[in-house]
Amino acid sequence: MRKLFKTLPPSCNGKTIRLIILYPAIIWLYASRKPEDGYGFIIYGLIVERRKVMQTTDLQGAALSYQQARLWSWQKEYSIYRTLCAVEIRAVLQRDTLTMKVRRSIECHETLRTAFYTLPGMDIPVQVIGDDTLWSCIEINLACLSNDLQDILVHKLFTSLKKRIDDLQYGPLFHIVFVVLAEDRQVLLVSLPALCADSYSLRLFIDEIRAASTEGRLAEDVLQYADVSAWQEQLLLKDEARRESQYWRKIDLSQLSTMRMPFVSSPVPLGRGEEADLNHTGASSAFAPQMVKIPCQEGIAEQIGLLAKQYAVSTSSWLLACWQVLLWRLSDEATFLVGVACDGRNYEELTNALGLYMRFVPVQAHLEQDRRFEQLLVSVNHALQQASKQQLYFIWGRSSNTTQEQTTPGFFPVSFEYDCWPGSLDASNWTLLERWSCSEPFILKLSALHIGAQLQLELHYDPQYLTVEQVGRLADMLQTLLLS
Repeated sequence: MRKLFKTLPPSCNGKTIRLIILYPAIIWLYASRKPEDGYGFIIYGLIVERRKVMQTTDLQGAALSYQQARLWSWQKEYSIYRTLCAVEIRAVLQRDTLTMKVRRSIECHETLRTAFYTLPGMDIPVQVIGDDTLWSCIEINLACLSNDLQDILVHKLFTSLKKRIDDLQYGPLFHIVFVVLAEDRQVLLVSLPALCADSYSLRLFIDEIRAASTEGRLAEDVLQYADVSAWQEQLLLKDEARRESQYWRKIDLSQLSTMRMPFVSSPVPLGRGEEADLNHTGASSAFAPQMVKIPCQEGIAEQIGLLAKQYAVSTSSWLLACWQVLLWRLSDEATFLVGVACDGRNYEELTNALGLYMRFVPVQAHLEQDRRFEQLLVSVNHALQQASKQQLYFIWGRSSNTTQEQTTPGFFPVSFEYDCWPGSLDASNWTLLERWSCSEPFILKLSALHIGAQLQLELHYDPQYLTVEQVGRLADMLQTLLLS
């Protein structure tokens, strides 16, 4: 561990600022400025050295969970499968204090210090728990810059972390960036591979270190992800699991290979791999999703919440019903199958558990011209409740009546996710600025993020299938539908 200090060279001129993040968490900052500006940057880096190569003779590791094993087939090829967030902290907070709280949280949760080691002759790695030094932390002081430049740099940092490629075997995989904007205003960026944590885990982690920084304590007895995944695997071997999985066998997943989506003329393949190439355009098949934001009027979240309460359904059910109506109108598919994200914590003991528990499960809707929206809404709400209850028992290849052999894991071309964060975490003035989570491929996904009284809607899409203009049209249509 060593401290770095770097200031701008006085010979620079211009106005462009560029950030490049290099392993193992050293930041090279080049910024052009006018000589009269006279601002500087201070960068502190906690450098985590690579661990020595592990000896396979005494290596002890745990098997991957079901979600991790599915993700591994994509993660080993693409770097987009990450979970990260940016949180603004409007309080006087010392970096050393924050670092101590983060370290204590990492000590509590093994998944935050997990690496993935592939044994000789094996295609799928094992989880190997490292010590509490297997993470990196950087402080960047931008207090001398204008607010506009600060916002630009914070967003560039977030984007850089999203594209980061980690060494999954030796790490570090868990990254913290602490950006100082003023004495009482900072931004905390947290990033790690989706193999280690889902978006729900980020909220738990942020709330945990926030509580620790104000109350000075952390929960001591926590369920470890490797232990929980092993327990869940045992549950799936019991007779009860076979009975529960009958719920999913009623849904024919083979329709995914022939379903039609808005603006996509050809049927959608069911998997990714040599026999299920997603790239029908002849370009590179690398999955690199893009995003279009859907403008939401002030008060739209409250309006939807009141309407949902009127019909005794959840906000997520209302949004999913609108999403399915739009897909039906554009694709003319009477029965439309959407993959819905479930948080994987349907047991009370898992409420505060960190790890990759989230999974996408199929939710089917049948739409007709004469069917009232209220009827669809009640049906969707019931389907969501059942999907959440039965989510543990949905296993690709085991829980459906699809008989076709798949050489690669399946996925849902059209999906939906809903996440909810408080506007301000307790009374501590910790506020979510940005969040990104990707643990499965998709072609089109509606992502809804409820932050306090605000609703953020985004359409994520695979540019190999859809253009930004087409997705922009979808965003306009969905906005109109929500306001109608």
